[in-house]
Amino acid sequence: MSDKDIEQQIQAKGLTAPRVTLGDFKANIEKTEIVKHVSVSGQVLRWAVLTTKNGFAVTGRPSCSASSENDDAEIGERIAIENAENELWPLMGYALKQRLHDSSGHTEEENFEHFLAYSGFHNESADVIEKLRKAYYDGGYALQWKSE
Repeated sequence: MSDKDIEQQIQAKGLTAPRVTLGDFKANIEKTEIVKHVSVSGQVLRWAVLTTKNGFAVTGRPSCSASSENDDAEIGERIAIENAENELWPLMGYALKQRLHDSSGHTEEENFEHFLAYSGFHNESADVIEKLRKAYYDGGYALQWKSE
């Protein structure tokens, strides 16, 4: 079953809890590189290196054909990319779960207001507050608060 099929099933069932969507996943991949290696025996291996928006790079198992005569660049690259994507999904799931844990049930706006109150920025002009809000929501500030 493809990622697209799974996404369609999730949407069809109306599941709305926080999750990493296929759109989120694809949007997080900033760059895809293919590394090709030909072994001394002539076997062709390809790895995909996926670099995410935050600069983290991940790779999966390589694609490889048993004989170089069967090597096809398009197929090999597609397999290498799929293998690397299979490594990235759980990392993004972990990151989402950590963000949910860190927010302790508070909304992002509540977290932002708490950040303002404890950072000394609460008396700034509305223009400065909006710039801070944009930076905060874009991930520029990692401060989260926890209920006691």
